[in-house]
Amino acid sequence: MKSKVRTLVFLAVQLFVLSDVYGVDRDRFCKVASYTFMGLMEDIAASDPRYGFGELICRSGGGSGCSLVSNIGEGICKAGHGSGCSLVSNVGEGICKAGNGSGCSLVSNIGEGICKAGGGSGCSLVSNIGEGICKAGGGSGCSLVSNPGEGICKAGGGSGCSLVSKMGEGICKATDGYSCSLVGGLSEGICKGAGVPSCTSATLEEALCMATGTSDCSGMSFSQLLAFSIETCGVEIFYRYEPKK
Repeated sequence: MKSKVRTLVFLAVQLFVLSDVYGVDRDRFCKVASYTFMGLMEDIAASDPRYGFGELICRSGGGSGCSLVSNIGEGICKAGHGSGCSLVSNVGEGICKAGNGSGCSLVSNIGEGICKAGGGSGCSLVSNIGEGICKAGGGSGCSLVSNPGEGICKAGGGSGCSLVSKMGEGICKATDGYSCSLVGGLSEGICKGAGVPSCTSATLEEALCMATGTSDCSGMSFSQLLAFSIETCGVEIFYRYEPKK
């Protein structure tokens, strides 16, 4: 446990140094992390009962009453200091409230919540996460989006997005990565999007860790990296991360 805590502290220092010296590294990591967690939100929500992600997100975002959180939507809402969080019944509603969106109580799916939190238009018509991410990011042709990878690509202003079928490729293109059309999986897309050497054999956790600029990433858990990302980048990684000024 102590070694993992030391690694998290090292990651934070690493990002601080890189951001101070190069200016964009922290933001690039946060964009990659944001697209990753938004694209995986359905899986994260499905795993919440087992891993308690709702409470973790609440605490990482500095929310209150986190021990009383009963679902991930409530946790995200509290992390974003939204209102009426205890009444949140689904993830989309929680994301919407965290981003101070409008009509949040009417949100029926995650994509709609992301869209409303990110200030998108036509959000009530959103039917999938990819479309919601696209609209929240101000992308074009969002109503035609059929998968998260395509939506992420369009949200980030990437090229050839309509051909994107994999989330890793979408993240790579959205964050000005290299050789994105050759991306084989999510981990590789995360690494290329973050501008670090290819990591085709890395796990998701290792890839997110390597995106900070360090190679000492063994033993990191998804929960630790989720918490670290929220503490470093803010709860807006769940709807629309904007570079810090």
